[in-house]
Amino acid sequence: MKDFERYSQYNFQFHSSIVPPLVQQILKDNELKENTYLIDIGCGDGVLLLAIVKNGYLSGDKIVGFDISKTRLKKLKKSHPNINIVQGDACNLFIFKPHSFNIPISSQVIEHIHNQDAFLSGIYSLLRPCSYFYISSVIKGRNAFWIYRNNGQIVLDPTHVHEFKSKDEFVSLLEKYGFLPITIQTYPVKFGLMDCIIRSLIIIGLKIENAEFFFINHKWPSFINKIKIPVPGYFIIEGIFRRS
Repeated sequence: MKDFERYSQYNFQFHSSIVPPLVQQILKDNELKENTYLIDIGCGDGVLLLAIVKNGYLSGDKIVGFDISKTRLKKLKKSHPNINIVQGDACNLFIFKPHSFNIPISSQVIEHIHNQDAFLSGIYSLLRPCSYFYISSVIKGRNAFWIYRNNGQIVLDPTHVHEFKSKDEFVSLLEKYGFLPITIQTYPVKFGLMDCIIRSLIIIGLKIENAEFFFINHKWPSFINKIKIPVPGYFIIEGIFRRS
């Protein structure tokens, strides 16, 4: 997408205190907490990083939020000034010294990447040997359908350039770059009803103050948001991998 900053302004992320179980597993299993340095590659608005800090897993000074969007990084810095931010392209992670981090995470990013070779090679370089890496993406089944299109293809998000066809394709790609699978899981993509309603209102021009924090500031919509809308044929895939 050419105007990525404009896209970042309306395609914000709702904040919550939820840390994915697999990310929790990495953080809890890490024995050298005082020497833990985490980077979120493609952190967006910093939803996951803020949840990690809020739940007491790590302090902000041990965390780097890395994203291509100035708009999103400004939102993250405003929400938590202690978290370090670095703007850059996920295909150029060699700006960091090798072995700088022992917990890289990348949630729903690789499907946006044109150059997967540079992306995964860069992560391998910055990750300390025998450390763990969390990554998630999407699988598009044969009967997948959604409202967005990119280059004439159905996509879950208008900025997706590659959606995996199977679990095997996803795992094989990570193995190719030296990442050993530890835990892999998949589950259907479902969007909350209230989430969809609010996004639709914003897209048509309605202004909602601090929309990112809507579910934190207003508890009752959270109950409505438990009603989930399944996306036909789409699945989330996430995994813990270890660097060889």
